[in-house]
Amino acid sequence: ATSPLRVENVSSNVDMSELQANLVQFPRLCFLISSMAPIAPRKKAAHIFATETGSNKIVRVLTDLCFSAENFFTTIKDFNYEEDKYMAVTVNYSGVVYAKDVDAAQQYLKTNRKTVLVDWFPVDFKTHVRGHLPAVLPDDEFAASNINVSMLANNTGI
Repeated sequence: ATSPLRVENVSSNVDMSELQANLVQFPRLCFLISSMAPIAPRKKAAHIFATETGSNKIVRVLTDLCFSAENFFTTIKDFNYEEDKYMAVTVNYSGVVYAKDVDAAQQYLKTNRKTVLVDWFPVDFKTHVRGHLPAVLPDDEFAASNINVSMLANNTGI
C-alpha cells in the first residue's frame, strides 16, 4: 500500500492521507492490523506453491494466509474470525495476479466466514493489483514468489 511512497518510479493514485481516511473513518476507532503472505522460509513456501496449482488456487491460499492471525504483524492472542470484525480492509496484490482470481479469493473469505465486516457501516474490500513482481533481496532467508499479498485493515480485535 505504501510502496509508491517508498520506491522511486512506482506510480499510484493513492497517498498516505487517502489511505488513512479510507481505513479510519472514526478517529476513536483506529485499530490497524497489517499482514503479508507468503512469509515463509524457502522450503515451506516451495511446499505451498507445489501443493496448489493454478493461479486461482494460489491467490486464494495466499489471501487466506494473509487473513490468518499467524501472519498478522500484530499479536492478537484470542483472535476470533466471527467476533473480531473488520471496519475497513485494503488488500494489495503484487505479481502475476488476475482480477477474477482476486474476486474469487475474497468471495471465498466472505463465504467461509474468514472475514466478517461490521454491519453498522457500509464497508467492503478495497483492492489494488500491481503487475510488478515482488522484490527479492540477495541472500534473503525468505522464499521469492511470483505473487505477494499484503493487507492493511481496521479491526475490532485489538
